[in-house]
Amino acid sequence: MRTPSPCFRIPSYTLAALGAVALFGTTAQAADLGPSYLPPLTVPVDTWTGFSFAAGGGLGILTADVNGRASRDDRFCVEDGGNGNGECLPSFVPDPNVFISQSHQLNVQDLSGDGIFGTIQAAYDWQFAPRWVGGLFVDADLYDIDGHAKQRSSVSTGGINFGSPYGNEFDFTLGDATLDAKVGIDWSISVGGRLGWLATPDTLLYVLGAYTHAELDNARFEVNITDPAHPMTLSPIDTHYLFKLSNEVDGFSAGLGSEVRLGGGWSLKGEYRFTWLDGETKHASSETFQCRDTCIEGDTDLGRRVRDNAAIDMDFGLHTFRGLLAYRF
Repeated sequence: MRTPSPCFRIPSYTLAALGAVALFGTTAQAADLGPSYLPPLTVPVDTWTGFSFAAGGGLGILTADVNGRASRDDRFCVEDGGNGNGECLPSFVPDPNVFISQSHQLNVQDLSGDGIFGTIQAAYDWQFAPRWVGGLFVDADLYDIDGHAKQRSSVSTGGINFGSPYGNEFDFTLGDATLDAKVGIDWSISVGGRLGWLATPDTLLYVLGAYTHAELDNARFEVNITDPAHPMTLSPIDTHYLFKLSNEVDGFSAGLGSEVRLGGGWSLKGEYRFTWLDGETKHASSETFQCRDTCIEGDTDLGRRVRDNAAIDMDFGLHTFRGLLAYRF
């Protein structure tokens, strides 16, 4: 007789409990391991967007193109009226149309000066594409630059003979004219923008443009024409004009540069700019009658009438090479 084998039966509620424990253990183990099974998120943390402040300095070269014109006519005649305002009648010399006329071109193209300057700058940049950065800036420069140049022009006034009895009273020489130009710059303010391309994530190459306002220092121009006759019985009359330009001038700047990030918000800029400043045009004229003897009211007097005029126009150029240390917020 076969003895039946013992039979072990696991209740269904026990199986359910074991399944719950297994599921809980698997979930707990997954929680301990963390979300390592998900790919890491890539979030850019380095950007050129933001405000920055910079300070530095460099070398500035001031250049100016000065065009000057000066002319003078000395006519020897008899004046009707004796008060210096009458009509210049036919000359007291044999030829009634004899006069000394001279015209000078005084162009100064080598007026320049150089010196150092300091600068501060506030800016905002925006990285609008992976490799492109645009920005706005305002900066102020303080200069110590002056320039000075002088130009001379001569025209011949010899070979003129007034005849007796007045020919021996004049010694005709060269007619000389000089232009003495001086200019300096004190400070300037520029407001503009830049557009840059990232050669590397930390190296920006850029171009810039800006409106510039500058304050000049004692911009003055002297024009002189010496008396060409050196009369023995008349006092010499030299033509002299002093032109002083306005201290405030405006223009525009253009340039290029590079900026390298050093880390920790710091960066270093190197930059070249050319600034063109619009100058002024100045002109003046005068007319004088000089009596040979004492001017007598209502009488006719021998003498000479001197008419002269002068004009200048100029533009400025400023080359700057600058370095700045910047901090981005």
